[in-house]
Amino acid sequence: MLPADGKPKASHDFALELQAGLSRINFPTLWITADPGVVVSMVNPIGMKRLEDLQRRLPRLEVREFGEGYHFLTEENPAKVAQMASEWINELR
Repeated sequence: MLPADGKPKASHDFALELQAGLSRINFPTLWITADPGVVVSMVNPIGMKRLEDLQRRLPRLEVREFGEGYHFLTEENPAKVAQMASEWINELR
């Protein structure tokens, strides 16, 4: 269960623990955004702020634009997500 306003406490504590560990991640990470998106989108300033925070915490985070989409991009266009991930992986080589 996702925490809201610190509740449930166990979920909130776990989320804080994960957040604290992000700076120890030292490998390439891909984040795919969509327009209008849901969690991270230009119409959701809180989501954009969270993405900016992730970019500060994860120095090897790369953000790529998906184009039109909402939340479940792997369901909306699985072939495009696979192509984007494959291209990104190949560029890492």
